[in-house]
Amino acid sequence: MCQNGVVAAQPFRRRSTGVRFLVLAPILLAGCATTPAPPTVMVKDVVVQIRIPPSLQTCSAAPPVPYPVRRQSTVAHYVYGLWMAWRNCSETLSAVVGAVNAQDAAARSVASPAKPAAKP
Repeated sequence: MCQNGVVAAQPFRRRSTGVRFLVLAPILLAGCATTPAPPTVMVKDVVVQIRIPPSLQTCSAAPPVPYPVRRQSTVAHYVYGLWMAWRNCSETLSAVVGAVNAQDAAARSVASPAKPAAKP
């Protein structure tokens, strides 16, 4: 409505604009909200080389040969001592070599990862 050439303010319009702003403000501000970035996980591969003392890398000498041999049981004890020395050395050395080989294989797989096999 016009009164003296001046348009009268329409209170309904102002409320409508205010209501629109109140309705749209959360939507507009939601676009400005930042979500925290997921934490960055740093993975560092550390290869630890196994140091094996030289005493574990070789076998001890055979037991001394009994001299003079007067009984067959002396020879049997000597042969048994040889066999036990071989067995102990063989088991210890194979365990050490297995550990070193496993460590070397793990280091190689970290250094150069294998390519995935082609699908048939």
